[in-house]
Amino acid sequence: MAFGYDAKNTGRVNKKGQPVRDLVINEDEADIVRYIYHLIVDEGWGTHRIANHLNVKGIKSRRNNDWRATTIRSLIENPIYTGHMKAGGKLTAPFNNLIIIESELFHKAIEIVKGRAPFRAEERKGAILTKKVCSVA
Repeated sequence: MAFGYDAKNTGRVNKKGQPVRDLVINEDEADIVRYIYHLIVDEGWGTHRIANHLNVKGIKSRRNNDWRATTIRSLIENPIYTGHMKAGGKLTAPFNNLIIIESELFHKAIEIVKGRAPFRAEERKGAILTKKVCSVA
């Protein structure tokens, strides 16, 4: 289950008698997702810096683990935050009740992070590192 969402029992059962659960936004986690996108797009932070910042602030991941840059990258590349689900390798039409991040912000964040990748030095559009020190705010 993606960070920012919960599976809520609906009271229905499927053909096999298993409970049916619907995906719903977890507002506490959704605020963290929005904050991560803000740090990337509006503040120019990189994934390592964001992970360090969240860890310093004591914000834990869903599994109560520290954040890592790879976790941040996976999060920002997950189309569920725009309301789209993956089905058979394709994206569904958006589910409006699942949108945490607008599509434009989603794509801008991906562009920024991929543009900073060291292996794409000739295409780089942004700095690889940011020099500001993370502090508890």
